[in-house]
Amino acid sequence: MGRVRDHNEDALLLDEGLGLYAVADGMGGHAAGEVASQLTLEIVARTVREHFGRAEQLLANPGSREAAREVQRLLDDAALSACAAVHESGQAEESRRGMGTTLSVLMVVGSQGFIAHVGDSRVYLLRDGKQHQLTQDHTLQNELLRRGKLTPAQVA
Repeated sequence: MGRVRDHNEDALLLDEGLGLYAVADGMGGHAAGEVASQLTLEIVARTVREHFGRAEQLLANPGSREAAREVQRLLDDAALSACAAVHESGQAEESRRGMGTTLSVLMVVGSQGFIAHVGDSRVYLLRDGKQHQLTQDHTLQNELLRRGKLTPAQVA
């Protein structure tokens, strides 16, 4: 729970059997952010569980680029399915219209890690005491920065 809201809209997924770890941060102030975050993680977990064979291909052949691409596609498909489910749920019930969440997912398959992410909750790698940002924020502000339409000084 943050400083503004009186309830927590975040959800956490830890599934060591699948090597699947995720955080969904319900968008504060939007309708049913806590519903969006929980639904998102349920869909991600279900999608990965149902299609885990794609990850098992990589376990059987760790050097296979195609198997690695399949794991990344699996995570991308899971994120897209979750986005669609949140949108549909928001359209189906008036009190949930506009609900949303960020999503940050890590899946570890053998010695390889794969990420999927939506929104402005970042994924970092901590190695040798140094932090490396692995994702870019999906925001209008970041897109304008990336395109050179805004400067870092203007953003500050």
